[in-house]
This record gives sequence, structure tokens and C-alpha cells, in this order.
Amino acid sequence: MMLYLGSDHGGFALKERLDAFLNERGIAYEDLGTHNTQSCDYPEFAALVATRVQADIAHRGILICTSGVGMAIAANKFRGIYAARLTQPDEVKIARQHNGINVLCLPGNIAANLACEMVDLFLKTPLDMSDRHQHRRQLIADFEKQ
Repeated sequence: MMLYLGSDHGGFALKERLDAFLNERGIAYEDLGTHNTQSCDYPEFAALVATRVQADIAHRGILICTSGVGMAIAANKFRGIYAARLTQPDEVKIARQHNGINVLCLPGNIAANLACEMVDLFLKTPLDMSDRHQHRRQLIADFEKQ
């Protein structure tokens, strides 16, 4: 699995903290920017991360903007991307297990320690492969064909 990080200026500080967290744990990732606090357009970074995650089902992404909402909306425009803006660890676990999210979207003002806990859960939580959840994920995937 390869992990891709992206943020706009509103998520830059938290992305930098997640960079450190991932480095400390030896987790392979690529930081796709932004690399400073200068105003920039979040959809561009959502597209960078989404296209990389699209390339391999095992890839995952983390996107951060001021609210996390814009990143989730933009990333979900890409086929095969299941992005969710979440703020609690229990949400991450369920969204990963049941819904198969492959992009975690965070608000830039969330506490860094909470964000690190959420990222850890995002990376280690497997999909629930029971029939009911697989069926529901397939229904959602079928919407992309319409």
C-alpha cells in the first residue's frame, strides 16, 4: 500500500504534523503538497491524491483543508474514490470497515493527536468482507456506471 497526502493552505499545518507521525512509524507515503501556507486551490490537491489512489486498489489517501468538506466533494468526483470527511475515531473505523473509504478527509483545525489516532485506524482497519457490506459497496460502485 502506498499512502498519499494532500492539503491546501488551511490544512498545511496538520499535514506537516501527519508527515512527522508517518515518518516516526516508518509508513511509506508521498506528500503531494501544498508545501507552504500560501493560498491555493484545494481541488488541485484532491485531484493529485485521487488519481494516485485510483491507480491501485491498495493505495489510500489523506486530504486536509480548512473544513475537510471541499476535499471530500472534489475527491469523490473520481471513479473508484470513496472519500469521507470524518472527525472521530469510531467514524473512521466504521467508514473503513463498512463503506471501504480509501481517502480520509480531515478538517485542518482538528487536534493533531486525534488526527494521528484517526490516521492510524484508517491504515490498519480492514474491510468487513461480509456479504451485506460487500453488497452495499457494490451498489455504490454501480452508481458510477450511470
